[in-house]
Amino acid sequence: DIFRLAEALGAPIISDISSNITNHENVISFYDHFIDNINPDMIFRFGKKPISKKINQLINQNQSSTYLIRKRAVFNDDANNIISTVDQLLDNLSSSFCKDKNWLEIFKKNQIKIENSISENLEKDRINEYNFAFNLLEFIPEKSNIFIGNSLMIRSFDSYSKRPEKKLSFFSNRGASGIDGNISTALGIAKASNETSFLIIGDQSFMHDVSALQLLKDNQSNLVIFIINNFGGGIFDYLDISKTVDFKDTYEKFIRCSHTVNFKSIVSSYGIRYKRLNSISDLSLITEKGPMIYEILIDGD
Repeated sequence: DIFRLAEALGAPIISDISSNITNHENVISFYDHFIDNINPDMIFRFGKKPISKKINQLINQNQSSTYLIRKRAVFNDDANNIISTVDQLLDNLSSSFCKDKNWLEIFKKNQIKIENSISENLEKDRINEYNFAFNLLEFIPEKSNIFIGNSLMIRSFDSYSKRPEKKLSFFSNRGASGIDGNISTALGIAKASNETSFLIIGDQSFMHDVSALQLLKDNQSNLVIFIINNFGGGIFDYLDISKTVDFKDTYEKFIRCSHTVNFKSIVSSYGIRYKRLNSISDLSLITEKGPMIYEILIDGD
């Protein structure tokens, strides 16, 4: 239905990383970097509210011309206009509606421009959350499951990864956006699937579910874990309060929860294979067979 509507309207598809809507020529990547310069006539939504704050701002600014396509209202969604089906929508569109071929091209040109800019400006081999998200999917085999943890990592992949042409299945624990149980959830996905599964998780989320490593070991699950360790809750560095000098010590201790721990000893104590990745080049060395844990140590600054 999404592809049918996009083709009928000549419209770009803004594809949230968790949506699994990837393999279509109208799907746009890197939109988070230019969407605040876009002025749409209409917005058609499918599914839950997106991850991107900029997309949500765009929706809020265009509430009267935004339509949620689903059969009934949802208690935690503030959509004003709800349309049951795509067929109903297409029937109601004016017969005089005319595609603007330039509209989709604007998005595609922006996509190429941003991809080139990211490629040129991210440090080529020094690894961080953003060039990890930009490069990783190239090294993930077809049909893999990819579970992306909350906070900074899901946002990094939403903003910095190109929507893949190969078939990959993305998962995340959204909603309340808690950090509990992410390893356990990924283990469940790996158990239920015959395909290789990958988990990308931050250090805070990893610590909150570290006991699940016993299940990983006991079941010899085909799960490969990447721990993105920026030594605390890096997402909170985007808050203004993190820059308040008088509050700095309290912020670091109680909000960012800064620490100096790496997880080699913890992982090894469970008898699980461990390797530290030091550069983007190291991604070419990753295995498809779990249980395996990779840790990436990132300078939070």
